[in-house]
Amino acid sequence: MSEKERFAQTAQKVAALMKANFDLVAYECQIKKNRTFSILTNKASYICTLELAISFKQLADNGNACNKAEILLLPEEFPAFSFTLKEHAIPLPADSCQKLLANHRLISYYIETLEPPEHFAARLSAAFKTIEPLDNQSIWVY
Repeated sequence: MSEKERFAQTAQKVAALMKANFDLVAYECQIKKNRTFSILTNKASYICTLELAISFKQLADNGNACNKAEILLLPEEFPAFSFTLKEHAIPLPADSCQKLLANHRLISYYIETLEPPEHFAARLSAAFKTIEPLDNQSIWVY
């Protein structure tokens, strides 16, 4: 199997695990997945769609790749999301890089790992399942 075919096959597996679509751009797989919220204020209602930034590149012969994700979460989602990532059957690699930026309404969670993309996707997929009930929900902003 050629490198291009192996990369495309891995991208298909990752997209299936994430229940998402994907684009291949110069040996980088970009996962296409959105989250939608209704934001309500005293005067108006807004629909907000957040595009998740999830990708992998540099797929090595041993199956490892550079995996990255930047995910916007509501503050009430973060505890369950992060707990699931930490307690997943496939542990986070010890050298994973994680960053957290927060304000009073959104948390930006960034993670970068070097591991098989399927492991990264399985862990993220499990974490998303813990917060799915909050998707398509209304958020009150005062």
